[in-house]
Amino acid sequence: MGRLLRVLLIAALLAGAAVLALQLLRRRRPAWPAPEPGWSPPAVAPVLTFDEDEGLQREIADAEAEGMRAPDWEPPVDVAVDETGRVVEPEPPAEEAVVEPLAAEDGGVTAAPGADVPPAGPVERTGEALAGDEEALRGLDDLTELPDEAVRQLFAEAEEFERAIAEFEQLEQAMAGTFGSPEPGAAPPEAFVHPLDDAETAESDADIIRRRFEELAAEPEPLSAATELERAIADAAAEGMAPPADTPPADEARSAAGELVEPARAGAEPLFASLEEALQDVAPRTIQPPLGRSAESYLDEGNVYFNVGQFALAIDRYTQAILLDPELTAAYYNRANAYTRSGEFDRALADYNRALELLPNDADALNNRGMLFLYRGNYGAAVADFDAALALDPGDTTVMVNRGIARLHSGDAEGALQDFLTAAGLDPRDPAAQYGAAQAAAALGNREEALRHVERALALDAGYAREAAADPRLAILQGDPEFLRLLREAGRSS
Repeated sequence: MGRLLRVLLIAALLAGAAVLALQLLRRRRPAWPAPEPGWSPPAVAPVLTFDEDEGLQREIADAEAEGMRAPDWEPPVDVAVDETGRVVEPEPPAEEAVVEPLAAEDGGVTAAPGADVPPAGPVERTGEALAGDEEALRGLDDLTELPDEAVRQLFAEAEEFERAIAEFEQLEQAMAGTFGSPEPGAAPPEAFVHPLDDAETAESDADIIRRRFEELAAEPEPLSAATELERAIADAAAEGMAPPADTPPADEARSAAGELVEPARAGAEPLFASLEEALQDVAPRTIQPPLGRSAESYLDEGNVYFNVGQFALAIDRYTQAILLDPELTAAYYNRANAYTRSGEFDRALADYNRALELLPNDADALNNRGMLFLYRGNYGAAVADFDAALALDPGDTTVMVNRGIARLHSGDAEGALQDFLTAAGLDPRDPAAQYGAAQAAAALGNREEALRHVERALALDAGYAREAAADPRLAILQGDPEFLRLLREAGRSS
């Protein structure tokens, strides 16, 4: 029996030791499991204040635009905690300060009987509002040093100031038409009575100035004495009445503004008597009209238009010159050239004829009229004009080549070859003379001479290659290897 008790005691001691060891192990074990590798604490979104939360500000602005108003007291957005981590209960909202509306005799707004006037909102400032003001905080520090009576006086003045602000806001809302936010385009309520019954006094300064300006603008301008007299005379004449005896004559002198000038009074001293005496000795002179343009100026202007290819304008200016000076030979000559360029050959021929009538020995007019005959196929008349021009200037190679062309077209190949050779002898650098000689030699059947002159013409001006390749007068050279070589070389060089 004693052994059994001993065993039970030992077992109890062992069990107690086990329980104690288990409790010790539990105390030493961490309250939370260790974070796994790479674990990071969850991110907590920062709490935005009212000034930082733009979305909240937009919602409040939209609500106010719809006529809604914020509650008198709102719970805090987040829960405040102290240094130990315990939640701090928010203070209850301050009681609303009831503001009595002003009476009508005190300058306030009087509502009509039965009109619903919404109560004014709270206007007293709470301790939280004062705590946000730095100047108020500094003032609170100073209040602790003041006597109780002075502190009570300051708070009484502050309450009076807040009450005055609330009354002013209430009056401002009443002046706007309603205490709430009126809908756009809505008429002001009939219950509102303006504190100022006088309409003239209720107008603003700008309205008074604008109205006075419109009244002045509507008033008719005062008529001058002369205008009133004229209207009276016109009305009397319309009624068949004769003008009064003292009516001034119709040609009465007037000023620059159109008003009648009063006549000089009897006995008045005349002005500038010495000037009138001096003007009596001055003989009147006929006013000369301003000088117009001369024929030569129109001629020069026509030459400018001719040089730039404006032949119609050139013809007009030459015509103006001829109207001013019908004997101006150059105007007829130049207008004939402009008519030729415009294709009016009959008018051109008439002007050439008139120019040669005025100046028969004009070699240029003879040459140009000969070219006009050549273009129109009158080869005999063309040769005659070229002969007359060469008689005046035998060394003119241009006229020689022109006469050679006229002779070649008229069938006189020998006379044409002579003219071309003479011109080439006087001016070896003239490609037209060389090419004309090649045409005349080919017409005469002289192939070698024609080929020689073609080579010289192409050497002076490769542009003749295109004309030579299709010239029927050079048919004798078609298919000749030397002729083809000359054409190819001229084509590469051009």
